[in-house]
Amino acid sequence: MNRPNPSSNQSRNLISVASALLFIVVLKFALGLSWFAATGLTVLIIIHEFGHLFTIWHYGIKCTPPMFMFPFGALITLEEPVKEESTEAWIALGGPILGTIGALLPLPVYLMTGDKEWLSLVEMGLVINLLNLLPFGTLDGGRVIGAIMPGIRGLLVVLALVAAVVLNWSILFLIACFSALELPKENRWRANLILGTVIFATAQIFYQPGSLSLLVAVVVWFLTLPHLRNSHMLPPTASQEANETAEEQEVPDGETAEDEPREEPEPQTVPLQIGRVKASRNLAIFIGMLYFGLVLALLQGLYLTALVLHSS
Repeated sequence: MNRPNPSSNQSRNLISVASALLFIVVLKFALGLSWFAATGLTVLIIIHEFGHLFTIWHYGIKCTPPMFMFPFGALITLEEPVKEESTEAWIALGGPILGTIGALLPLPVYLMTGDKEWLSLVEMGLVINLLNLLPFGTLDGGRVIGAIMPGIRGLLVVLALVAAVVLNWSILFLIACFSALELPKENRWRANLILGTVIFATAQIFYQPGSLSLLVAVVVWFLTLPHLRNSHMLPPTASQEANETAEEQEVPDGETAEDEPREEPEPQTVPLQIGRVKASRNLAIFIGMLYFGLVLALLQGLYLTALVLHSS
């Protein structure tokens, strides 16, 4: 029986701690935060990640310790597949739930001392958890939506690309690109994804919020469309599928279809279901209500916190 290597686990934990310390230094010198704000923000992210870890450990799934990467925060990698959609949804929600509780921890200190630095930590914690609940693939919100409504994942990636163009937000564009990697190859939204990428790249080169950049992007899209289909980056058209099917069914010269031996159909058996099992409808509705309720609570808390912080 294979036993876990203690030295390997220790080295992973040391790398995780080192990445957290380096993350504090980067926040200090790259964003100009104070040591207090940089350390507090990192602690809030750690609390958020432990929400994921506790849920992962509850389901007995092996994973890596959180690794900090600027400017994306921290990342936990699962070392074995998740078998149920509901499990993935709960793992994704574990971080924002515990992270929201952690974001409220500095609030009593602010109420006792009146120091607005502690309230700023509350605001940063709420922002972190709210951004993680955006419904895009690699974020927690994207994994929740992907578990309960997998059919709209491609649409959400396209909307993220459009929002990145409108807001000129590069980080959102990177998030959308990483989310696109998780889409199935046959997903019909891949065509729209490539179109969105072309629009974003063109808008960066000829950045004008008007119609010029969109017009150029559409022209580039139609020029590159045949090459994308021939390189199998896009799903084939109906005529291409019909031609491929006809070529597969062609009989070689000198042979007739009657000479081919007929194979008797094998008895059909129901295979074991391997992979992720879809969540039941009632469970999906409950998870969705919890997700949207958490988003609304974070928005309300962020509004109240900003009201106090930025009041004269």
